[in-house]
Amino acid sequence: MDQVPNDPRPELRQRLSEWRTEFHALVDRISPDEWEGKSGNAAWSVRQVVGHLAAQPDACVRLVDLTRRGQGMLNRPPARVLDLVNLWMVRLTTRGETPVKARDHFDAGHRLLVARLEDIRVDEFSIASRSFRQPISVADCFRGLGSQLADHGPQVLAGIRPTSPATGPVGTVARS
Repeated sequence: MDQVPNDPRPELRQRLSEWRTEFHALVDRISPDEWEGKSGNAAWSVRQVVGHLAAQPDACVRLVDLTRRGQGMLNRPPARVLDLVNLWMVRLTTRGETPVKARDHFDAGHRLLVARLEDIRVDEFSIASRSFRQPISVADCFRGLGSQLADHGPQVLAGIRPTSPATGPVGTVARS
């Protein structure tokens, strides 16, 4: 397949693959006794942060679909209300979450996100709207998965034992 000038798909395909690998590596580092422990996020356990991350590919698909139509997402409620809703939504939706369920949830959403990437025409990647009170393009929606991992990966790591030098750190994939 020939590459189209200004086509962000090759870069996004690569990053989506890296982020999937990073998520799996993060989950694989969590021992059973650390799963319910405190994370670096004072409001959530390790399980809850991982569950939040597992839901992000699905959220990215919804955000891509809205942005392609020029519609935004979550612009009206005050930030404090959004934070409170997010806090309780994560607490409720991650009940019974296990490492296997988290991987499966992430992977199912990841497959949808990769499929959505292939459905988008090159000219659609620049379509933008406002979501979470900031401008965001269709291409930015895909990159949001990396931002979530960069933001929340360290919170998970704060709640688990340090890795050995052989396995190296997780949470090092760049945001862009």
